[in-house]
Amino acid sequence: MILLKKNNYLTFLLLFVFFNNINSFATTKDTTRQKSTAGAGVASFLIDESTILNPAPLAFFNISSVFYSNNTLSGDSITDSGDWSIIASDTTQGLKGSISYFNSHTGTLKEKQWGFAIAKPMGKSSAIGLSYLMNKTTNLGIESKYNFATVGIIHSLNQNFSLGIVFNDPVHNSNFTKVISGLQYIFKDSIVIMIDFGTNFRKDMNKTFLYRSAIQVKLLSSFYLRYGISKDDFLLNKTSGFGISWIGPKTNIDFGIRNVTDRSSLKNDYKETSFSGAIKF
Repeated sequence: MILLKKNNYLTFLLLFVFFNNINSFATTKDTTRQKSTAGAGVASFLIDESTILNPAPLAFFNISSVFYSNNTLSGDSITDSGDWSIIASDTTQGLKGSISYFNSHTGTLKEKQWGFAIAKPMGKSSAIGLSYLMNKTTNLGIESKYNFATVGIIHSLNQNFSLGIVFNDPVHNSNFTKVISGLQYIFKDSIVIMIDFGTNFRKDMNKTFLYRSAIQVKLLSSFYLRYGISKDDFLLNKTSGFGISWIGPKTNIDFGIRNVTDRSSLKNDYKETSFSGAIKF
């Protein structure tokens, strides 16, 4: 009976998102890890990224986590910027969930983003999840709001190989609408390969193709190096990321850098630098 109620709860939220006619023209925020992998990781089993990447992996955890990050942007066209976020997750109960808050400003542009994610298993090796993000943007006194949803699925073929897929804003035809597939392969417990690719299925797919790939290498027993690249034909940019993490029994510390090359006529290249920490309990 309890499982049935939880399933009905998830179904209600899915229906609410799909039939809530809110136009969404937004981009998501991301974590330090995502900056270092150039955004790759749709098929990765991550907890802190659940509201902004793929919510489905939440179903496989049984811990609580509190995450905080602080980020800066630098570039020729950026004079003042700041970005911080906090994410809290609890997967110790039957209904796995996570909430997030991002606060950023770049020049006169100020942006706030609230999000939540829930997930449930579909058998022993698969899970489905839902995330919902609510954005508020203010620029020169003009305020706009936009909300969007992501439905995610993840499947583990074995302990080394997993597949994932997310449907971003699948109902509306917005700048955020995309379907992104991904795979992750772990080699000898020390090297992780991540590949994502996707497109906006409601627009010209040749002009909205997205590709991301990354590698993670384990050093010693607790340190991890990451490097990633991406190309987005809709945003007209290329990115490269680098990062290092220390992962302890109850604490994570991450540092990441992402360089963004603007392929449009504006040529607004910039660099993102990010620090973060998380406590697991």
